[in-house]
Amino acid sequence: MDVPISAHDIPTLSVGEIPGLVLTPTGSFVDVLPGGWSSLSLGQLLGADDSRHIVAQEAAPALIDELKAKAMATSTFPHDVIWRLPPDARWEEMAFEFTASDALNIRFRGESRSFDSQQLDMKRNRTGKPTSQWKLLQGFAENGGEISWSSPGANPTVKKQKQLLSDKLIKAFGIADDPINWVKRSNTYRTKFKISGTPLGFRHAQDARR
Repeated sequence: MDVPISAHDIPTLSVGEIPGLVLTPTGSFVDVLPGGWSSLSLGQLLGADDSRHIVAQEAAPALIDELKAKAMATSTFPHDVIWRLPPDARWEEMAFEFTASDALNIRFRGESRSFDSQQLDMKRNRTGKPTSQWKLLQGFAENGGEISWSSPGANPTVKKQKQLLSDKLIKAFGIADDPINWVKRSNTYRTKFKISGTPLGFRHAQDARR
């Protein structure tokens, strides 16, 4: 006689805040599941045809769509996250590189993706021009990841723009801690992530304001 297992019998998995799914032999195989978890019996997804070949049940696509909708509704990830990194991701593992004035390549654990200012919510809708946060990020790239009060990119509003930049990066990548440190002994803002590149046109824009 089969005895249903309980939630305590399910191995602990590192899934962060993402809802989980347990596939079971029968619908009564699991009696209680942790919050955010669901179960499906294999019989709901798979069956056999007249030739005894395993095939998907007709209801399987609808069940999968239902689970996807539930996952989206219960996930604690912000909907604005553009790259869902693992729960243990750290800013120190990321490398930013400007390849053009509006092109930023980001590397993380061997994977690389490219983003522009609009994708990172750093472009003004009315004018189509990058925001001050994007320009500050360019300034960090120009200065090896640091902005001090003696740097060309520093100005009286840099503290406010730094906080806005931090907020937008946290929202975009889902890493909760601040990606930019304040180093008191040198009066410097320093990125936790590596950042490099000479954005095309950025240097000339700085020179023109002098």
